[in-house]
Amino acid sequence: YRREILAMLAPLFYICEKVIQSERVGKELSALVRSLFAVKDRAIRGSLLGKTPLFANHLDQKDLNVSVFEPLCSGFADSSDALRELTLKATSVLVSHLYATNVEKLSRYLVRLQSDASTSIRTHTMSMIPQLAPYLSEGARQKLLLPAFIRAFKDPHPPCRLASLQACVQSHDFFSLEELAHKVLPATMPLVLDGVGDVRKNAFEVIDFFMGRLRENHKERSVGDVNVPSIRGVNEREISVVPPQQQQQQVAPAPSSGSYFGSMSSWYSSSAKAEASAQEPAPSDAATNTTAAAAAPKPVIPKPAPKPAPAFSSLSIGGAATMGADDGWDDDDDDLDLGNDTQDNGDDDDV
Repeated sequence: YRREILAMLAPLFYICEKVIQSERVGKELSALVRSLFAVKDRAIRGSLLGKTPLFANHLDQKDLNVSVFEPLCSGFADSSDALRELTLKATSVLVSHLYATNVEKLSRYLVRLQSDASTSIRTHTMSMIPQLAPYLSEGARQKLLLPAFIRAFKDPHPPCRLASLQACVQSHDFFSLEELAHKVLPATMPLVLDGVGDVRKNAFEVIDFFMGRLRENHKERSVGDVNVPSIRGVNEREISVVPPQQQQQQVAPAPSSGSYFGSMSSWYSSSAKAEASAQEPAPSDAATNTTAAAAAPKPVIPKPAPKPAPAFSSLSIGGAATMGADDGWDDDDDDLDLGNDTQDNGDDDDV
């Protein structure tokens, strides 16, 4: 009866939407929907998945969880990519009507679908996670969100990485500031070097968005904080930073004179100076003599006394006795004159 059922579905749904009153739709469909989902035919299942909004609007919560959701989950394990994707899209309509146990069950299905061979299913799974997060418990949310985003950030399909970035921003309310700073931002940073330009652009936008949250928290916490003086000044004064070389050259101030340690410091300084002066090499004798010789005045060499003039007779010299001791002639000249005079005297005697 597969063909007959498939041919009957279109007019059935038209009557429920257009003809029957909304109060009667739930009663007419509650028993029929369970039987229709039990039929193992992909065409029939596809038609039912396309009318999930109609079921969500007219069936009560119990029928949706028992008659629709439980048989619907079998589509996640179907070998057809199209049917798995239709099943995933149909669950997004039922999330707000599911019990807590079925919500956690759906979260486990989403984790499995992150490893699906179909890139379209992996991408749509990331878009589904923010819709499911508000209905999860705190423990289940911690297990799902961050690990799912980290896995999707490394997905080789660029649209999946883009969808994960958008889903991460949509789920920011479920991350604490500590998780943003220590887990989310470090996981997002590698995407700024992604090979696809759109991924890099969205990664920067996501990082700026999270940094804005952290910056707002900083401003709120800084209102009552005590201002800590910065290195530029204390009480509006500049801090003089002395380099290490100058610190070694600086001499510590001497302690008070009445202190015992101050006396010891003064005694040690004077002793060190005395030892330093004692260790200086003494100048050698040669250097001392050279210095003394250079400093002593040059001796004045006395001029030789003039030789006394010999006594000659007045006949040979002719008035030489009346001349002074220094006649202005050299000694050699005097000797020469004396010789000549003597020769003359001899000649006179012979005559």
